[in-house]
Amino acid sequence: MLIPHGTLILIADSSGYRLLRNRGSDRSPSLESIESSEREETERPELHEASALPDAAHRVDGSKRAHDRVVADAAYDVLARHGDAPAIVFAPPRMLGAIRGQYSDAFRSRLLSDFDKDFIRHTPHEIAQFLQHFRV
Repeated sequence: MLIPHGTLILIADSSGYRLLRNRGSDRSPSLESIESSEREETERPELHEASALPDAAHRVDGSKRAHDRVVADAAYDVLARHGDAPAIVFAPPRMLGAIRGQYSDAFRSRLLSDFDKDFIRHTPHEIAQFLQHFRV
């Protein structure tokens, strides 16, 4: 896959997001981090409630979905703030669904691809390698 110079790459999961930009060429990308919102994972007490209360699992799942929507909103807002550059999105399936729900027609026209992959812990170099070997 060719990655045009200036392409934005959003990597998101429930812990936050990272935004990278291709400072290299189409054929030789060089991804640099331009923004990040990752937060420290903290233990949430409601996760322990699930084993004790019958309807607690439903509350935990609802809380997780609400949290994913907040992160997805913030991640999409970051892409919107960075103008009309081409974009690529990586996120686990549930998060990607929440982000896709935000896509405007204008954004869809500049979206090169989105991937249901959890790449938040991958380095920019690993992400560039994945994209270079991906065939559209």
